[in-house]
Amino acid sequence: MNTGAFSPDGTRVVSAGSDGTVRLWHADGTGEPLILRSHEDRVQAASFSPDGTRVVSGNQESTVRIWHASGKGQPLILRGHKGTVYAASFSPDGELVASAGVRESLGTGFPGGTYRQVFYVADVEAAGPSIDGELHIDLDEADFLAVFPLAGKGRARLICISWDLIGQTVLAV
Repeated sequence: MNTGAFSPDGTRVVSAGSDGTVRLWHADGTGEPLILRSHEDRVQAASFSPDGTRVVSGNQESTVRIWHASGKGQPLILRGHKGTVYAASFSPDGELVASAGVRESLGTGFPGGTYRQVFYVADVEAAGPSIDGELHIDLDEADFLAVFPLAGKGRARLICISWDLIGQTVLAV
């Protein structure tokens, strides 16, 4: 499994598989997963729509697919990436899909390396010096954290990567 995400109601989990499949599991561990097959290569990303009725996935064959979470019908296939799709998700209203590859595949011309990383994203309600309505970024040799203010008092989006956590299960950000 390359990645996983809970459904909005918390009853299912979608996983992206190295075998080219997207699987929908019961979060309580009962029953067999629903297996969605259409990708021809390793699936790198998968997530649910905000209403839980659709799933979006991205893979190494440079495509994004939008599936019915029921498993019925064929997925809508979106093309346009020039390399592996490492992230794919729906907008909060479920109307748009965002997907991302790596800089190298985009052909941007700035110095530095391209590294495959896993970013953790969480929308939180919190209090403290970093939740003051301003953007805060912390970067050192081991970690990256960005705190983006959201509308409403005490709301923020955290985006982080921890070199120490790569390859490990993260239960909370």
